[in-house]
Amino acid sequence: MELKIAAITYNVNRQKPVQDDIICWLDFEELNDSQIVCFAMQEVPHAEMLKTTSNTWCEQITDWMKDKSFSLVNKICLVSNMLLIYLKMDLLQMIDQIDERWCRSSLFGTIGYKGTISSRVLFRSGISIVFIASHFFAQEKYLRDRINQYKQSLYCTFPEIDCPKKHIIWLGDFNFRVEDFPDSQQLLYALNKLDDVDMLTKIATSHDQLLKAKRFKKVFEDFEEGIIRFKPTYRIMVGSGKFDQQRIPSWCDRILYKSNKNSNISPLLIKQYCSCRRITLSDHFPVSAKFLLGISSQINILTKDELAVWPCYFEHIPRWEQLIPLFCRLTIPSQFWTKYSSNFDWIGLYSSSIEFINKPLNWVYLLTCPLDESGKYCIEFPSLNCGMYRVGYFCTKKKCLQGLSNPFYVKEEPNF
Repeated sequence: MELKIAAITYNVNRQKPVQDDIICWLDFEELNDSQIVCFAMQEVPHAEMLKTTSNTWCEQITDWMKDKSFSLVNKICLVSNMLLIYLKMDLLQMIDQIDERWCRSSLFGTIGYKGTISSRVLFRSGISIVFIASHFFAQEKYLRDRINQYKQSLYCTFPEIDCPKKHIIWLGDFNFRVEDFPDSQQLLYALNKLDDVDMLTKIATSHDQLLKAKRFKKVFEDFEEGIIRFKPTYRIMVGSGKFDQQRIPSWCDRILYKSNKNSNISPLLIKQYCSCRRITLSDHFPVSAKFLLGISSQINILTKDELAVWPCYFEHIPRWEQLIPLFCRLTIPSQFWTKYSSNFDWIGLYSSSIEFINKPLNWVYLLTCPLDESGKYCIEFPSLNCGMYRVGYFCTKKKCLQGLSNPFYVKEEPNF
């Protein structure tokens, strides 16, 4: 079978999200058809990072993805940079571990306004996918600084992990510019005269700093990129979608990828690489890529008893009464407990859609849950409102769920 992955990068230019623009941006078949979706966002408003506003990009995107049966499994922030990773619900039980890294580049590495963040998602089948989001130094003259920043950011690829099933998707606002054009008007004239998308590829190949540096093996030497058949994504006049006449347009926003070279392992295949010119909220256009990854059929096997695929498992939770506190039991095998569990692990109560793994409706530390005579953890939550719920076990060492209950319904209290 094939795993479908969508990767999207967008420099939002400190703009607040607008719901109509979110719908215009995300309502396309390639995203809805994917099983994993990664968002890399740059220049996110400080109010969102400081949590002083309820209108956030993360909330708006998560609300949209929830309706498509996606759950947010990891969110990483570094000053104004954000990385979001969503998975379809039926893939949650196949994740073994999630790891994170970051690299600050601004002010000699002391702050991360310009920097790199990454998340490594390890599946139980041994497949490892590393998602990396970067915001490199701006302006054409700082090419050497961008190259140095790339080299520093290689730490975020988890280079010490030599896994034959390792794949990397690196995306972001790399800020590599178009050069060797005397002024913006010449390039704008050339872009406006284009009738053939192949000419865009020729311009990018001849004048794009990233592709030229890549040919000289200075950056991304082992990475691949889809063919550029879209117009430059920067600098755009906000609200109009037209190029800034005073700036040389450039392909700043890019997505590259890499698979370990192993003849027995299917590599990442890029199926689409494009920009979305429908959204004009920022001075950048977002860029997206669609990938296919051939995987072992075991990654998506579901037995009749769905809970059997989790290393730790809950007893079946029946339909519950609204006035009765919720009670459930969790089994953690001794071998798993010895290697991975700790008293800092927690049990989370979620709505059945599980919008964000790290943000349950309620939670309790595993430390507070007593063991019964059979060695099962006994978990209790206060009485719940009417609705559909699930209970999950979050392992702090693995940074992901390691057990999830069946969906159960809490019914309204009877009227007497």
